[in-house]
Amino acid sequence: MSVRTLICTFGFNEKKIFAAMRSIRYNRLVLVAGKDVLELKEYKLMVALEGKGGGTVETVTVDPFDFAECYNRMNGAIRKHMAGGEVVLNISGGTKILADAAILAAFQNGVEAYHCDETTIKLPVMRGVRFEDAFSEDDVRIMKKFEEGDTVKSLAIKLSGVSDASLRKSLKNLEKLGVIVPVLEKGEARYHSTPGHRNIAVLAERCTR
Repeated sequence: MSVRTLICTFGFNEKKIFAAMRSIRYNRLVLVAGKDVLELKEYKLMVALEGKGGGTVETVTVDPFDFAECYNRMNGAIRKHMAGGEVVLNISGGTKILADAAILAAFQNGVEAYHCDETTIKLPVMRGVRFEDAFSEDDVRIMKKFEEGDTVKSLAIKLSGVSDASLRKSLKNLEKLGVIVPVLEKGEARYHSTPGHRNIAVLAERCTR
């Protein structure tokens, strides 16, 4: 018998997971969440309820603010369970970064994805979307030239062909994806890599293959 695995992103609102459990048919439940949620009473309640029904909960932990890690872990979970049957995703829980990474992984693997809350919405499946597609050409150019402590001004000098508007837009996107973070130092915003991306040049190289 083919197993249908429901993979859910989870943050702090168990009601979204319960909504998915009620509205989506599944045989196995997998939660993808930050390590901090493992001690939450809401998480323990979900595990207990699933256990009462004879099921188990597999939990995949991530840094919910690191896009690349979220994507890689979600992609791994999807492919692992696709080997044994069908996979369906619910992306209504957790951080926006985790949800964005999950939907990209769903698109790349061609699996069904839903957003379950008060209503259940089936998302369109876009096959063939790649990890690299989350980054624009300007994003990659910035990552190739990036050095710790860079400012908008220092990056503008290095990237003479990128307009100020495009530069700021790319910095916002890289910040949103958890690659860099701005830190106010002596009245000026300086950008630093996040713990998961200490070698940004490697990430840039991956996006240009």
